[in-house]
Amino acid sequence: MDPLIFVFLLLFGCVIGSFLNVCIYRIPRGKSIVTPPSACPECDEKIRPWQNIPVVSFLLLKGRCNNCKTKISVRYPLVELLTGFLTVIVYYWFGMNFEGLAALFLLYYLVAVVFIDIDFRIIPDRIILAGLITGVIIHVAGNFMSWKEILVGGLIGSGFLLFTFFLGKLLFKKESVGGGDIKFGFMLGIFLGTQNIIVGLFSSYVFAALIGGGSKILQGRAPTGEIPFGPYLALGSATALFFGDDIAAGYFAWVGF
Repeated sequence: MDPLIFVFLLLFGCVIGSFLNVCIYRIPRGKSIVTPPSACPECDEKIRPWQNIPVVSFLLLKGRCNNCKTKISVRYPLVELLTGFLTVIVYYWFGMNFEGLAALFLLYYLVAVVFIDIDFRIIPDRIILAGLITGVIIHVAGNFMSWKEILVGGLIGSGFLLFTFFLGKLLFKKESVGGGDIKFGFMLGIFLGTQNIIVGLFSSYVFAALIGGGSKILQGRAPTGEIPFGPYLALGSATALFFGDDIAAGYFAWVGF
């Protein structure tokens, strides 16, 4: 990859990551992502343009508000860097086409969902609706996935999670997934299609078992409190996005198809 393209994509992705930080903070609180301008949540001091440069401003300010010196979470620059490198990876993996554009938007939505679900145990309808609209528009414009595959992918994503919801109610008398997860599954299916949403769902449960089991081993007991499933769905979907075809081909070869 040309170094100039790498730098441009990394910077572009970091800027998107800065916007995602705004979404992560404001959307679950019911606030507008457009107005008012960014401000310190502690002292309400407006953040000047030079204080809002992705990653750089965090370093220049030494991780503290310029006015009240309140500590700024390191998660802000980490989200910016994560989004920057994901942008580079998508360009390298898919190229500059409609499929790459769909992958890019999906990953941006996944980043927002992961941190919102961790903080608030919700997946906002605003993000799901935006994802549905974006996914359909890109598929229509790019014409790289049939309408049947789009619709069936969405139904598989939401339908399987709905089945999991009722199964959890029946066997464990509690919700194993939430309503937001079910709607999120439909959005994921729209982006991933029939084959990859199946891979994504399977991968999500594998991640949940491994991470949940690992946490139990490390803590010596079952994790306390509600564990959001959104991050696992995001991990599984990202896995399917990049490796879905290989995983499916490996499975079919293993079973002899």
